Parts: sequence; structure tokens; C-alpha cells
Amino acid sequence: MTTDRRAHARQLARRCDAFKGAHRGRAALQLGGNLLALAAIYALALTAAMRSAWWVLPPLWILGGVMLVRLFIIQHDCGHGSFWPTRRGNTLVGRLISVLTFTPYAFWRYTHNRHHATSGDLDRGGVGDVFTVSVEQYRAMSPRDQERYRKFRRPVFLMGIGTPLVFLLRYRTPFFQRVPAAKCWPSIVALDLALILVYGAAIALWGALPVLLSVLPSLVVTAWIGGWMFFMQHQFERGHWRRHDDWDWYEASLYGSSYYALPAWLHWCTGHIGLHHIHHLQSGIPNYRLPACLEAVPELREINPITLRESLACAHLALWHEAGDRMVSFTEAEYAGLI
Repeated sequence: MTTDRRAHARQLARRCDAFKGAHRGRAALQLGGNLLALAAIYALALTAAMRSAWWVLPPLWILGGVMLVRLFIIQHDCGHGSFWPTRRGNTLVGRLISVLTFTPYAFWRYTHNRHHATSGDLDRGGVGDVFTVSVEQYRAMSPRDQERYRKFRRPVFLMGIGTPLVFLLRYRTPFFQRVPAAKCWPSIVALDLALILVYGAAIALWGALPVLLSVLPSLVVTAWIGGWMFFMQHQFERGHWRRHDDWDWYEASLYGSSYYALPAWLHWCTGHIGLHHIHHLQSGIPNYRLPACLEAVPELREINPITLRESLACAHLALWHEAGDRMVSFTEAEYAGLI
């Protein structure tokens, strides 16, 4: 069965290859449209804040969050070298957008590529992904580490508090990062300086409170949406996690990533990143070509489909049960006597 799955994953990867490659016109249209939309939203929010029209702000924060999610997906594609036809273009676009997403481009590109290289590997995860352990690994932890892992995996903390803290605070300092200094210091420090210049100038022009009320809440909304999407892309019941000796990149990429079967409008809002099994199988496909790949390779619709309603039940999953070949919650693991 494992051999068949691995062969099938390689065969589907070859079929997805046809959709690799950027289209300059589509990329420019998507980038320009999203930047203009975000600029308009920020301008309206700034005007409302300066005129104390507070009731206008919440819907603008949500719209701003959606536009930032879409821009983050473009930055993400740039990190894979798939959004723009040239390497230089991807780097320039990625760094430009990083000032809006508060996410250091080169640093995040490095950690995210580490995630792609180790996704589903129980022995090598923890960098650029949601740290996940198996039941056996959890039982081998010290009581202190077990408690820390439990607190980390609580949905309210992981997605409600943790993700905004990562984007707004953790990405502001090169200290305590689990990557080589050369991979984080230049990128993080350069972005911090750019943020000071750009938003410092905005504050000098329009005042601190209007600027903060226009920008920060949308960033929090972005972190919530992005954190949930990132969680659902790999933390689902019938996922795929293996110890390194039994791990295969193609199998893990396809079967360890979900097909988040969202309504069309939500796919648009999230840059089609819900078609995550395709993205992991072939990261050279830009976001604007993922739907066409799904249409051309219908077998992909049958692999790990999860609806929005089904996904809500995944929030408490926290441990990989190796014997059962599925994710379980702490409650379920305790009830079954696993921990």
C-alpha cells in the first residue's frame, strides 16, 4: 500500500508539472489589484479614524485582513520563485509586500522551505510549521515539556493569540529563532528598519492613533485567517506523519496536506492556498494557476478533501497516533489510555 501511494504521488506530481511557471500579465494584474484595494481600504480606515467614525472601522479591518492574506500568498509564491517569471522580480515583489505583511521575506522563505522539505516528518519538524509530536514522542517528554506542549496546542492560544504574536512581535527580533543567524539577522533587521521608516513617516503625517487603528487590526485579522489556514493544511485527522526512516517526500507532500474544499469566494479570499496538496506536490505552481491544475487532474479532488464544517472538528487535534494512523486530541488520547 505504501509503495502504491508513493508511486501514485510521483505520478500526480508529473501531471501537475504542466502548470508550473509564472505568467507576467496575470501576476502583474493580481499584484496591482490587491495593492490598490489595500491602499483604498487603508485610506478609508485612516479617514474614518481621523474623523472618529469608529463604526466604519470593523468592516474595513476585515476587508484589509483579506487583502493582506492575498498579498501574503503572493509573497509566499515569491519565496518559492513561482509568482513572477524572474528570480529578481520575485525577490523585489516579496520584499515590497513584506513591509505590508510585517513578515521578513528572506527569513520566512528559508523557514518555509524547511517546512516543505520536512513536512510530515516527526523527527525533523518544528521549523516553519506547527510543531507536532506523536503519542509516543509525547509520552517520552518530561512532565514540564508535556505541559508546555499542551498549552501551545490549545486552539485559543495557538490560533487566537499565538499567530498575531508571531507576526507582530516574534518576527521583529532575530533573537531566539531556530535558524542560523545568517538566515534571520539581515532579513529581520532590514524589515524592522523599513517598518520604522514607512510607518514612522505615516505617523508623522497623520498621527499615531489613526495609523495604528488603520493597520494593526487588519494585521491581526490576517494572522487569524492565515493561522487557521496553515493549521488546517496539515493538522487533520487522516493526515500523514511518519518517523524519518519511513518518510517519503512525495507521499508526505500529497497525503500529508489537505484539500480544503471551501466555497469559491473563500478560495479567492485565501489565494487558493486551500489546494494545499497541489502546492506541496509542486510548489512551482503560482496561486493563480492552482484551480486550473485541480480542474485538469480530477483525482486530486479525492485526496484529503475537508469542508469548512468538517474542519471545525480538527481544532483540538494535537497528537499523531502512529498505531491508529491518525491525529487525536488530548481528551481522546487520555480516554483511550494512550497517555
